[in-house]
Amino acid sequence: MNEVGLANSTLGFTKQQNRLRGVVMATENYERQIQNEIKRVPPEYLPTLFTIVHAFREGLELKSAEESFEQGWKEAMEGETHSIDTLWDDIEK
Repeated sequence: MNEVGLANSTLGFTKQQNRLRGVVMATENYERQIQNEIKRVPPEYLPTLFTIVHAFREGLELKSAEESFEQGWKEAMEGETHSIDTLWDDIEK
């Protein structure tokens, strides 16, 4: 590799390193901001805040549409179904 190729290769690596550093710095900044906000929440609301954060994180881990369909199809084929009459029972309470 000639000097120009080496310089360009090194420059590309440096840009990538800087991008990664930026992500780490941004992440640390967000973590610090979140921690500061949590400190300002009255203690009696912490269980609710925990529920919100936990539900948000779980939502990020949703299965793909294909995986979800396959799971639903499998359950339907195995008879794991519920009557439409009971669909809203837990929600209406």
